[in-house]
Amino acid sequence: MNDAAGALVKVWFALDQEEGGWPPVGGESLWAVDVGDGLVRVDNVPFFVRDLAYGDIVRTQLEGDGRPHFHERVRVRVRVRVRVRWSRTLAAGTPRRARRVRAAGCFR
Repeated sequence: MNDAAGALVKVWFALDQEEGGWPPVGGESLWAVDVGDGLVRVDNVPFFVRDLAYGDIVRTQLEGDGRPHFHERVRVRVRVRVRVRWSRTLAAGTPRRARRVRAAGCFR
């Protein structure tokens, strides 16, 4: 990791593909803030990594490639990421779905 706590680092998250080839990549790198002792705070919204949100604290380990890799989630913040995949079939119900998401408190 970096010697300076508070520094931005890129953390590598390896991903397993599901049947059908999703996600279309083998991993994702996310920006995180070094908080010391191998811990970082995720500093951007993950696109492919599941069960992780902006602000979560994770433990990393330096791997042979010299990059910090995700090891485990240590602390979950109160943020929630909602993954939405659109299609023409779903588009017709968009206003109703948007109301349900707002009612769940996901928008301010």
